[in-house]
Amino acid sequence: MANLSIENLFISFGNRDILCDVSIRFLGGLNYLIGLNGSGKSSLLKAIVGMVNYRGTISLNSQELSTFSSRERAREIALLAQRLQLPFRTQVFDFVQMGRFPYLNWLGNYSQEDRQIAEQALEKMQIQAFRHHSMDELSGGEFQRANLARALCQNSPVLLLDEPAQSLDPLSKATLYAMLEELAESHLVICATHDLEYLQPQARVVGIKNGKVVWDKIGQSDQQELMQQVYEG
Repeated sequence: MANLSIENLFISFGNRDILCDVSIRFLGGLNYLIGLNGSGKSSLLKAIVGMVNYRGTISLNSQELSTFSSRERAREIALLAQRLQLPFRTQVFDFVQMGRFPYLNWLGNYSQEDRQIAEQALEKMQIQAFRHHSMDELSGGEFQRANLARALCQNSPVLLLDEPAQSLDPLSKATLYAMLEELAESHLVICATHDLEYLQPQARVVGIKNGKVVWDKIGQSDQQELMQQVYEG
């Protein structure tokens, strides 16, 4: 399984320091990033996929990501962004199939293999019945499952999610987090979230506060201490 190492990471926007000397090593399985809004969770995920500038080192399987091309990085790491706006009406199957973009030939055509992988992703996320629906017709939970299916199409060993259950109803949240638990059996999953009640007891929890790592434990055995360390003060 993939491993991801972050060493001495600094991210700044203007005169504001977002992350300060952060070092974390993710060794696979299910990992949660928690912290207040503005603590740096999203910035950390964006740095991993190359969307923001940073100082420090981020390595995948001991190879620095700065040496990867954008296409190579997309084949290794998939990101579900916090906000996604589609500029036009897109059918669910076409949207999911977009995850194959890093593998397209120079003509930009989808192959039979690409279509088969998209079909498998639809099935895994249990949204085959919506394949011909427009994305803007889906409920919040259905939309996020389609979004996750698109990420799975990248066949990336690392899956990053930025508050994927935001605005979902409790049942949809529970379904989504159960799917992440299953995916973590074969992927390195890093999920930024506020939904502490859905965290799996066997998962690793990394808490970020004021741009620094203040919590790094398996599970959340002491909920009160976690809240004090990460969210209070």
